[in-house]
Amino acid sequence: AACLEDAMFTDILEIFGTRLRDIEPRGLVAATWGLAALRAQQPLLLKRIAWQVHQKVDRLDARQLANVTWAFATLGVKELELSIAGAQLYPSLAARAVTVMGSFRPQELANVLWAYATLGIRQPALFDAAVPALISLLEDLNAYDLGQSVWSFSTLRLRNDRLLDAVAERLKQRRDEHRPINIANIAWAYAKVAYTDEALYKLLAEEAYGILPRFNAQDVCNVLW
Repeated sequence: AACLEDAMFTDILEIFGTRLRDIEPRGLVAATWGLAALRAQQPLLLKRIAWQVHQKVDRLDARQLANVTWAFATLGVKELELSIAGAQLYPSLAARAVTVMGSFRPQELANVLWAYATLGIRQPALFDAAVPALISLLEDLNAYDLGQSVWSFSTLRLRNDRLLDAVAERLKQRRDEHRPINIANIAWAYAKVAYTDEALYKLLAEEAYGILPRFNAQDVCNVLW
């Protein structure tokens, strides 16, 4: 983005960085989300923001938590790596997510799970708590969020048959939402954990064949895999 090269943008970031301690969680989340949307890599600033988010994590609501976790993952923000006891960003975000689990909207929960999978951080308690929440939201989750959710579980090798069974049945009932990335993510996720459901794989194959010209190379590889 052009603004990343703008001196005014740099000045704003410098001023923001000097006031982090006094900024409310909502402001921290908005700023982090904005940096992620711009793909603006600001390692030192992001580490300071992460520390403030960790300090104020108990004040984050479900939407704020989903947005900031997504943003950190999008920017590849690593763990705090501080010597202070208990100073662990992602475990604290996961614990807060469990606390507010019932307040997540479908896409928010899918984004939280995606963030942990993308960063390669296993938090079994978070994913265990997400299972009943996802199942209760099945009718509200679109095919993309479903695919993203099961992809997240499989990426971290966290197999949960209760969730896989429920999602498989949901997919069989609604066949009109499938896009290449949805089919690719779902097919890869189920195969990754060696889930056996001939009817599901037949459905995915038929759906894939019907829209094959729309697949990109990665989607095709995932389906063939």
